Amino acid sequence: MELLGATEAPDKGDTMGFGAAAVMVDTAGGQVCYNLAVFSLDGAVPTAAHIHKGDAGKAGDVVVPFDKFDANNQLAKCAKADAAVIKDILA
Repeated sequence: MELLGATEAPDKGDTMGFGAAAVMVDTAGGQVCYNLAVFSLDGAVPTAAHIHKGDAGKAGDVVVPFDKFDANNQLAKCAKADAAVIKDILA
């Protein structure tokens, strides 16, 4: 999945910022695992990452909060998620 600052909602992020994300769902374990990396933020550290529920381009409710980025602007962990949220992600 490609990440672009210009597509951030409701306010645009750093238009030069970009990144990539891989999200894996563990239905048996009730987890969403993720691996993210962001680049070209002019020395800034990303402040948050999460999965929203809602239409593209709109900031819906956060349904899976992610942990904080490390000093290299990378993040790889797993988060517990409700079965209904996992079902929605897979759909």
